[in-house]
Amino acid sequence: LSLGLMLGLTGVALAAVWERLAYTGLLNFSTDYRTTALFWEMQVGGAALDGFLALTVPFAVLMLWTARERWRWTAAAGLSMLAAYVCLTTFSRGVYFAVPIGVGATVWLLGSQGARRSVSLPGNRDRPDRGPLWTGVVLIFGFAAAAATMFPTSGYRGLLALLGAVLLLLPLAGVLTACTVREWLLGLGCGAMLSGAAAFSAFALPKGAYLTYAVTVLSTFAILAWRRKYGSAAAAPLALAGFVTALTSVGLVTLHWGYEPALRSALPVIVALLAVALAASRIRLLAWPQGLRWQGSAFGTMVLVGISIGVFSGGAYMGDRFSTSSADLRLRTDHWQQSLALLLTPEDLLLGKGLGRFPANFALATRDGERPGDYRWLAEGDNGYLALSGGTHVMGWGELLRVSQRVDVPQGAATVRVDVRAAQPVTLHVEVCEKHLLYNGGCVIGKLAVQSLPGQWQTLHVALSGGPLTRGLWYAPRLLAFSIGIESGGRRVEVDNLALIDAGGSNLLSNGDFSDGMAHWFFTSDRNHLPWHAKNLALHVLFEQGLIGLALFGALVIWSLWRVTAGHGRDHPLAPGIAGALIGFMVVGAFDSLLNVPRLAFLFYFLTLVGLTVRSRLGHSRPARPEAPVYPTTRSMLGAATLLLATGLGGLAMAGAAHAAAPAPTETQQTLRVGPLRALKTIAAASRLVRDGTAIEVDAGTYIGDTAVWTHNDLSLRAIGGRVRLIANGAAAEGKGIWVVRARHMSVEGFDFEGAAVPSRNGAGIRLETGSLRVRDCSFMHNEMGLLTNNDPDTELDIENSEFAYNQRPDGHNHNLYAGTIKRLSVTGSYFHHAHIGHLLKSRAAFNH
Repeated sequence: LSLGLMLGLTGVALAAVWERLAYTGLLNFSTDYRTTALFWEMQVGGAALDGFLALTVPFAVLMLWTARERWRWTAAAGLSMLAAYVCLTTFSRGVYFAVPIGVGATVWLLGSQGARRSVSLPGNRDRPDRGPLWTGVVLIFGFAAAAATMFPTSGYRGLLALLGAVLLLLPLAGVLTACTVREWLLGLGCGAMLSGAAAFSAFALPKGAYLTYAVTVLSTFAILAWRRKYGSAAAAPLALAGFVTALTSVGLVTLHWGYEPALRSALPVIVALLAVALAASRIRLLAWPQGLRWQGSAFGTMVLVGISIGVFSGGAYMGDRFSTSSADLRLRTDHWQQSLALLLTPEDLLLGKGLGRFPANFALATRDGERPGDYRWLAEGDNGYLALSGGTHVMGWGELLRVSQRVDVPQGAATVRVDVRAAQPVTLHVEVCEKHLLYNGGCVIGKLAVQSLPGQWQTLHVALSGGPLTRGLWYAPRLLAFSIGIESGGRRVEVDNLALIDAGGSNLLSNGDFSDGMAHWFFTSDRNHLPWHAKNLALHVLFEQGLIGLALFGALVIWSLWRVTAGHGRDHPLAPGIAGALIGFMVVGAFDSLLNVPRLAFLFYFLTLVGLTVRSRLGHSRPARPEAPVYPTTRSMLGAATLLLATGLGGLAMAGAAHAAAPAPTETQQTLRVGPLRALKTIAAASRLVRDGTAIEVDAGTYIGDTAVWTHNDLSLRAIGGRVRLIANGAAAEGKGIWVVRARHMSVEGFDFEGAAVPSRNGAGIRLETGSLRVRDCSFMHNEMGLLTNNDPDTELDIENSEFAYNQRPDGHNHNLYAGTIKRLSVTGSYFHHAHIGHLLKSRAAFNH
């Protein structure tokens, strides 16, 4: 059973990692993207992945706890860390509560089992030594404090450098217990000299800090591995020297990435790590075990702590979700009341409405303005077609009900051809997006205005526009989906003979005439999820099975839990895992239905029934394998390890000297890096440090009220790692807009300007007053003015591959782009739409291209 669950967890975890790697990146914790992995049932939201993780992660911990063979323990440890990453990147508050509670219950029950087993065996009445446990607890909490201190200024590079130093510390502390004072001094002295060589290499070589760190950590780890396998007192001073150099390299990495503020944050941590190594040499060996499992468990836990800090500190998305918890709970409570009100009669309350009947009942009985969209396959004689109905709720990008199918990448420009029939004017939305299930990446989009011609079929064509579509990385390919939906709320349209034609004339759709029913087609509701779920496990069972079913369900779960925690099955090897799984599943079920996913319901009921049948097998465990014996080393092996460290650092030092002696470039350019985890956290702060020729790189994310005035020439601003979203939120530079530009030869790439509003009602994303500006791959939306220039005859403006939309003000005198009497305006590859009453593009430039 455990092996099967672990295989399932491995498959889901690998799919989740692929999804994040393909669509967001492994360390992007700001993008509004929640993983669905292999659960197609989440096409209308829900918590299928959450429930599966709650059911399986406790068994990974159980396998990790009970594994005897080293390979099995290593596999379980790796899977546990992978599953922890998946749990964190669900960005689900339910998972953040459920999995720790389920794992905690599993560990507590495993400890209770071990205590009872020890008492039941003769000669084992002594209390276990908890020194190693407390050592691990102190180290993990200390690491958490260190990582939280370094991460805001050093980012992921600093965090990885810290993990490497801790990886060396765990085996080193035990090695140092046998060191004499003389050996300590020798190790520290050699470490100081090697640190000097490392510092020289770091400053002299491009990326020298990273190269020095890698060589130092790998060499020191090799020395510790030889020392563990073959044993040698002479290896201890050399390992200490390598550790001191590694700590120096940690400081060099932070300095390279986050400049002086990062180094200042890292120095107390570096000193603390050296102090821990010194103190560990005076602690009993039993309190700092040499067992690889203890060290591996401690390090694995630290890795999870580091990932957790990255999720909460390295991106805004999770913080935003927790900040809206109160409002979300009010919305959920209101939905529960609506769902409960669907049980209209005493018979409904007693027996329920039946399995799978919630969406239909909710759609028919919901309040005005909340009815979801609908699709159905219909036929007239031998002709099948698709009927789409728009929901009456607020219709946005994520609220559309889409009917989709997988497609290949269109070759060149793509066109949609479709036959439609409607009794009222409607707007159809068609798209091809880089999309797994719910959340899209890049898209090409088109809209079809369908006239009111009752009973008559119309043939319409639309060319899709937008950015180029790709499959992404070869090792994490993106999937593509074609979708069609209706934007007109409360209206209906009939669709037939749907074709997606690329530049080569190929039709990429299958069954576009719906002659084979809905084969190849699938529907999704990307963000409007409440109409499809009761959003509470007990309420879901009550709705489907009534009070009788809810009582039986509760009795079944409580009885199974009692057996594996306090009853006859509590000492069965599987009991802790079953208990943790059921408890975690019920915690997730406090805020989601779960049992409307058949595969998940099967697994839950299967584990519940297993819990009802297991019986204890106390006292039949095999003895753990002893640690492998330690053999004497040879001088040649120790010499090889020594040579590895010295040669590596020496080679770096010589390469650094050669690089330093090379002629310097004739021109230098200042580069400033801005981001939540960097020393410069705002663009406004960077604007005060620039000089002519400065390049500014801004980490992806949302920057609120971050306004700036640019007056230096030859500036370049570029978004790194994704889009940079600038939201005015009432702020305005000089009372004019998000940015005010008075500079020559300035370029801007990858920014979104939103929400600029000022008392003069000319709030612009960018106000170009004089100079020359090139805007590439930017968007200007929901401002009073998108981009506005002064009347300066020497000003030049170039717009490339950008989007201007929804820029408006109450009096209608707004424009997406307004170029005054300037010298030149050039616009290429850009999209202007939805300018309210004003112009999409208005120009008084002397030369327009």
